[in-house]
Amino acid sequence: PLINVAGEVVGMNTAVSAEGQGLGFAVPINMIKAVLPQLKKAGHVVPAWLGVGIRDVSPETSQKLGISTGILVTEVYRGGPAEERLFAGDLVTAFNGIPLKSSAELTWMTSTAGVGNTVQLTVIRESTEKEIPIQVEQKPSGFR
Repeated sequence: PLINVAGEVVGMNTAVSAEGQGLGFAVPINMIKAVLPQLKKAGHVVPAWLGVGIRDVSPETSQKLGISTGILVTEVYRGGPAEERLFAGDLVTAFNGIPLKSSAELTWMTSTAGVGNTVQLTVIRESTEKEIPIQVEQKPSGFR
């Protein structure tokens, strides 16, 4: 384990660079806590997905729309969990009530939500805020 000066576990050491004079790499404890239930249940991480392409909203667009943050849905994959629930142009602003700051955050929260679980997305569509439940599915092989 990686511990801080108070003796608390803050991560798990994964590698040390011999050339780096003590430079090491670790997985943060919050990430470990998120995937531990999957590891216990399946023996490996089973990433979940929504079936959408996303990108961060630029600060200019956020200001224009009057929102502080949001993730733009750029495409919805056919046969994915979000098909007919989300649409290109939707702005996702929260995941299970937690405001989103970046597309990476939405990807992480989705992938660790647990296959088969239903998540609640707060979405702005045509200037109207909606709550949209989506049951996440196992990410098919071949998608990043």
